[in-house]
Amino acid sequence: FLPLPVTALKVLNCLLLFLQIISLLLLGFSLFSHGHLHQQEEAEHEIAVIHVMYVIAAVIILLTIFGAIGVWKEIRWALIVYAVGIILSSLLMLVLNIQGLERQDVKKHYLSLLPLVNATEFLDDIQTELECCGLESYRDWKFNIPNSCLCTDKSTNPCVSVKANMPTRLKTFFNKFSFTKPNFLPK
Repeated sequence: FLPLPVTALKVLNCLLLFLQIISLLLLGFSLFSHGHLHQQEEAEHEIAVIHVMYVIAAVIILLTIFGAIGVWKEIRWALIVYAVGIILSSLLMLVLNIQGLERQDVKKHYLSLLPLVNATEFLDDIQTELECCGLESYRDWKFNIPNSCLCTDKSTNPCVSVKANMPTRLKTFFNKFSFTKPNFLPK
């Protein structure tokens, strides 16, 4: 390799400094979000996302350190590690974003089926098998919660007491136990 001109070194140093600042901000945001979400009871999915953000921030910090060492000391292997790492992490983020968009499309499709009052036997079977109720929650069924949402003695998921409308003209209410597992849709 030929030595890099001074201008190229300055540009690379600025780029590495920028990436380092962004990754430190991401790490700070992850810490803040983790502290905020830690106070909530049902934030398991969100906390898993926070852990992924920790890993991404740490990897970017390590890669920028390799890049900085490679530029300052003109070490070829450090620059190669930096370049390959940035390319792989960019491809990984692209794939994860595409999967997230695909999940949103599937969720939008199923949410377009609301209200679920006229749902099929297929949805009842899914709710029974997965021990869930509705697309988002039992509220998707309005006041006509089906039997597939009811807890049984063999239920492994926690249940909640909800008021549901009897299919009578008296409009009396009674307590049904319904699964609290929110849905079968991807997050």
